[in-house]
Amino acid sequence: MQTIAKTIASYNRKCIGCQNAKRDIMVSVQGEDASHIDDIFLTQEQAKSLLSDLQSSIEQNEPE
Repeated sequence: MQTIAKTIASYNRKCIGCQNAKRDIMVSVQGEDASHIDDIFLTQEQAKSLLSDLQSSIEQNEPE
Protein backbone atom coordinates (compact mmCIF):
# COMPACT_ATOMS: atom_id res chain seq x y z
CA MET A 1 0.00 0.00 0.00
CA GLN A 2 1.22 3.47 -0.84
CA THR A 3 0.14 6.65 0.88
CA ILE A 4 0.60 10.14 -0.48
CA ALA A 5 0.91 12.24 2.68
CA LYS A 6 -1.35 15.25 3.09
CA THR A 7 0.01 15.95 6.58
CA ILE A 8 2.67 14.38 8.76
CA ALA A 9 3.55 15.16 12.38
CA SER A 10 5.60 13.69 15.20
CA TYR A 11 5.01 13.54 18.94
CA ASN A 12 7.24 12.73 21.90
CA ARG A 13 6.92 10.03 24.56
CA LYS A 14 4.51 12.15 26.61
CA CYS A 15 1.63 11.59 24.16
CA ILE A 16 -0.97 8.98 25.08
CA GLY A 17 -0.23 6.91 21.96
CA CYS A 18 3.43 6.55 22.91
CA GLN A 19 2.54 5.73 26.49
CA ASN A 20 0.11 3.02 25.34
CA ALA A 21 2.56 1.56 22.80
CA LYS A 22 5.55 1.94 25.15
CA ARG A 23 7.53 3.77 22.45
CA ASP A 24 9.38 7.08 22.37
CA ILE A 25 8.08 8.74 19.20
CA MET A 26 4.76 8.67 17.35
CA VAL A 27 4.61 9.74 13.70
CA SER A 28 1.10 10.42 12.37
CA VAL A 29 0.44 10.43 8.62
CA GLN A 30 -2.82 11.56 7.06
CA GLY A 31 -3.28 10.50 3.47
CA GLU A 32 -4.50 12.73 0.64
CA ASP A 33 -7.97 11.22 0.83
CA ALA A 34 -8.11 12.22 4.55
CA SER A 35 -10.14 9.09 5.31
CA HIS A 36 -7.84 7.96 8.11
CA ILE A 37 -4.59 8.66 9.92
CA ASP A 38 -1.84 6.08 10.37
CA ASP A 39 0.25 6.25 13.54
CA ILE A 40 3.75 4.74 13.52
CA PHE A 41 5.52 4.16 16.83
CA LEU A 42 9.32 4.27 17.03
CA THR A 43 12.03 3.78 19.60
CA GLN A 44 14.42 6.69 20.18
CA GLU A 45 17.08 4.84 18.16
CA GLN A 46 14.71 4.22 15.23
CA ALA A 47 13.69 7.90 15.24
CA LYS A 48 17.34 9.02 15.19
CA SER A 49 18.07 6.67 12.29
CA LEU A 50 15.04 7.96 10.39
CA LEU A 51 16.11 11.56 11.03
CA SER A 52 19.57 10.80 9.65
CA ASP A 53 18.10 9.08 6.58
CA LEU A 54 15.73 11.99 5.95
CA GLN A 55 18.53 14.55 6.25
CA SER A 56 20.65 12.59 3.81
CA SER A 57 17.79 12.28 1.31
CA ILE A 58 17.01 16.00 1.57
CA GLU A 59 20.65 16.89 0.94
CA GLN A 60 20.79 14.56 -2.07
CA ASN A 61 17.68 16.24 -3.52
CA GLU A 62 19.19 19.73 -3.34
CA PRO A 63 20.09 21.17 -6.75
CA GLU A 64 23.78 21.18 -7.54
